[in-house]
Amino acid sequence: MKQIIVLILLCISTVSVAGWTLSNQASTLNFVTTVNESISEVHSFSNMHGTISDIGVATLKVDLGSVETNNSERNKQIQKIIFDVNSDTQLSVLIKLDDDQFASLVKENPVVMEVQTSITLHGISKVISARLLVTRLQTDCLLISSLEPIVLSMADFELLDNLEKLRLMAKLESIANTIPVTLNLFYIRDPG
Repeated sequence: MKQIIVLILLCISTVSVAGWTLSNQASTLNFVTTVNESISEVHSFSNMHGTISDIGVATLKVDLGSVETNNSERNKQIQKIIFDVNSDTQLSVLIKLDDDQFASLVKENPVVMEVQTSITLHGISKVISARLLVTRLQTDCLLISSLEPIVLSMADFELLDNLEKLRLMAKLESIANTIPVTLNLFYIRDPG
């Protein structure tokens, strides 16, 4: 679940001297879990922040303690067992976009970007490919959306043992060890 996020992110605008800042309230980062082979639920994170620099370096920090599953007890179990928020509270995403990709970024003319995203959780980094749609909504606003779910593997972040602990605690037959993630990230240009 955590890696989710991750996929999350990135992008930048065209000809700007200032950077961009993520609007947490306008952005969403969702992931889907599947238990007992057929029961799937959508979850999210409510607290994240990020920036895109004027040279195309995007960062995203996701507060793992802000996971929302619509069940407060399950939120606590995921925070403690899966994300181990006592040792690290954030998932980090880093991406560098090619400046040429922004040359055609014009207001209300979406651009599809194939990106490589570096996701770090508990000191383990993984590079994951993502297809994003980047849209300049107005001069000072950008929207970055996933064109398709980004599938993250719990094994890539050495979380299979944690997942098994959660499965036993919740008395489930199974929990899928891959997590589809979707995102809609809204950025506002910094003054300057």
